[in-house]
Amino acid sequence: MINWAALPPGTPVDILDTYRTAFGKAAPDPGLTVQGKNFSQDFSTVSWQNLVATVRALADTSPEILGFMPEMLRRQGLKVQ
Repeated sequence: MINWAALPPGTPVDILDTYRTAFGKAAPDPGLTVQGKNFSQDFSTVSWQNLVATVRALADTSPEILGFMPEMLRRQGLKVQ
């Protein structure tokens, strides 16, 4: 299960920086991980820099690749809608 904590587009930079700083301080706390595991067994923290890079890479995935993925999964015997 994937759950994200995100601010809406257009959030002012000062608020964005405040959230990033606060999360950067909280992320290393083992207590956050313990609480997160109560919510989702696969809970983990990711830096905002890694998250931005991942989202950008996914957003840049070509339509050809997106169209090929279901076919590849079907070839492996998986049901794809």
